Amino acid sequence: MLTFRKVAPSDKDRVLEISSKIWDGEDYMVNVFDRWVGDDKGEFVAALKLDIIVGFGKITMLSDGDAWLEGLRVDPESQERGIGTALTKYILAVLRAKVGLKSIRFATYYQNIESRSLSEKCGFVKVMSLSNLTLEKNDITNNSLLINQPHNLQIHDDNSDWQELYNYILQSSFLAKSGQMLFIGWVGYPYTPEWLRNQFYDTQQFLVYREDYQIKGLLLYDMLSSYWNNASISFISAQNNMIADTLISSLLKKALNKGMNSIEIKAPNCPELIAYLKGEQIGFS
Repeated sequence: MLTFRKVAPSDKDRVLEISSKIWDGEDYMVNVFDRWVGDDKGEFVAALKLDIIVGFGKITMLSDGDAWLEGLRVDPESQERGIGTALTKYILAVLRAKVGLKSIRFATYYQNIESRSLSEKCGFVKVMSLSNLTLEKNDITNNSLLINQPHNLQIHDDNSDWQELYNYILQSSFLAKSGQMLFIGWVGYPYTPEWLRNQFYDTQQFLVYREDYQIKGLLLYDMLSSYWNNASISFISAQNNMIADTLISSLLKKALNKGMNSIEIKAPNCPELIAYLKGEQIGFS
C-alpha cells in the first residue's frame, strides 16, 4: 500500500537518486528541488512504499485558480505497480479540495505514450498541440543572423507602457492559437495583465520594434526561470521577416551574453512561423 506526504528537504538525496535514473541522468530535478520544496503556494508530493519514496510529483499554482502539474517521476527500479496512477489520483484529490480552482493542466512530449495514457485514465483531455523547437548553443554562436547582419534595422530603446504590450499580444494570432496561454519552458501560463507585467515588463525581458511609434514586432523571452539554463521565447509576432530577424538577432546576442545553453519555443500551430523558425537562416529544430 502506498502512502503520500509532502517532500521534505531531508528527502533530497532519495529524490535525486530516483531522478538520476531518468532521461539518462539528465533530469532537471537537481536544479529545481530546493525551489519546489520551498514553494508554499504549490505542493511537492511524495509517494512512499514502506516509508521509502518510490515516486513524486509537483503541483504548481500559476494563479489562485490555475494548477499546473509537472515533475511526475516513478522509481524505474520499483517493483510496485500503478505508482504513477495512484500518485496522480492523490494529487487530483488534493486539488479538488481547493476553492475556486478553474483548471488543472500539464504538458508532455507527444510520444510519451505512458504519460498520455495515464493522464487520460485520470480524466485529462488533450486541448492542443504545440511544436517544441530548440536552437542549441553552437547554432546560436554560428547563426547567420549574427554573422551576416542581413538587415539595417535596430531595436529601439523602448519606453512602452505595459498595457500597450498587453493589448498587442491580446490581439495576436499567436496567443489565440496558443489557447490564451504563453509558455516558459514546458509550463503554460494563462495570459493575464499581472503575469505579463511581473514576468516580462518589470524584468525588462521583451524586445520591441517600432515604426512611426507603432509596434511592428514584439518578442517576449525569459532567461530567469529555466530548469536547464535555457532561454525561452514565450511570444513572437512581427509584421514581416525582416523585423522578425531583427528581434531574433537581438535575442541571440542576449542569450550569448547570459551564457544560455539553448533557446527554445513552444510554437503554436502556425505553419508560417514554424517554417520561418526552422528555416536555414534561423535553424531551430
